Amino acid sequence: MKKIAVMFPGMGYTCLKPLLYYTANAAAEYGYEVVKLDYGQDIHGFKGRNMAEADPLIAKAADRVMTQLSEIPWQEYSHIIFISKSIGTAVACITAARLRINPYQFMMTPIPAVLPYLDNVEGKFFSGTADPCIETKLVQEMMKKHPEKVGAIFENCNHSLEKKGDVLAGIDNLRTVVESLICTIKMEILIRDEATCRFTISGLPVNIRSACAEDAVRIAEIEAVCFPPAEAAGEDDIKKRIAAFPENFLVAEVTGRTVGFINGCTTDKPVLGDELYHDAGLHRRNGEIQTVFGLDVLPDYRCQGVARVLLNELISLSRSRGKKAVILTCKEHMLPFYESFGFRNHGVADSQHGGALWYDMQLWF
Repeated sequence: MKKIAVMFPGMGYTCLKPLLYYTANAAAEYGYEVVKLDYGQDIHGFKGRNMAEADPLIAKAADRVMTQLSEIPWQEYSHIIFISKSIGTAVACITAARLRINPYQFMMTPIPAVLPYLDNVEGKFFSGTADPCIETKLVQEMMKKHPEKVGAIFENCNHSLEKKGDVLAGIDNLRTVVESLICTIKMEILIRDEATCRFTISGLPVNIRSACAEDAVRIAEIEAVCFPPAEAAGEDDIKKRIAAFPENFLVAEVTGRTVGFINGCTTDKPVLGDELYHDAGLHRRNGEIQTVFGLDVLPDYRCQGVARVLLNELISLSRSRGKKAVILTCKEHMLPFYESFGFRNHGVADSQHGGALWYDMQLWF
């Protein structure tokens, strides 16, 4: 399957300008086919800052975009990202609706016309609090209503995410945006590509499958190796978890031997409470949030990608099932690993599990 990134420019902000130039290059470096749209000089040359004046231009741009994109066989692409700037953020949302596709929307300096679409899009946005094209109170409303879609908000920055009189701040902001896109891309392309038989260890294929009752003894043995007794789940708890949520209990096999696993119930609570570890009956099949109780890999198979494959697969399944987030708690030394997937550290968790210090990590889609 192929990957595609479509660049939606802004008014006077073409794909040669920094935010679009570097995000396009980042997508290309990770194997994305990049399509750079052009609305026409009558739109790109618009100089106004009153977004009400831009409405007819947005409609015209959306029509022209459909002409440029209508022949693309979208069903052939496993990963689709719309990268947009300014009025392009509105054009991108309109285009996705017209094409009846659900791309990841990476929106830089969204305008007010985007607000009606935010409930239904998957993605993130980046804004400045001194952007003349959108009132600060609207940015704050977006942040409050859609915290999971906030990429970054830059204080006292304009419609180019730059700060007057501080060139280095603008460069730092550009780096933040590009790094966020790269993090998103890494998560997107690793979800499926690594969780297949193309992923190998020393030439041996790694198989990812759902756990079954017969796996409980082996899984308990691995759990005992990976966690101290006060934190490890016993065989009885593991059997109950497999019975309750086998679809959320994945094992990794090498030549038929289980070498690692990941598991967790689904819930409607945004915080992983200790009670969930000990009572499989609290699992809610239709819960909006996927938890991770444990991600275990035997020592001989660590640092070879097994843990990453397992976590990517659970993230992928959660997204495809319409979940809103994946949450977990981890120890301090594991923070960089989970942050590399896009998880955000929400500080020390309110957890007494095993008497250890845990950090609350959340990944919102």
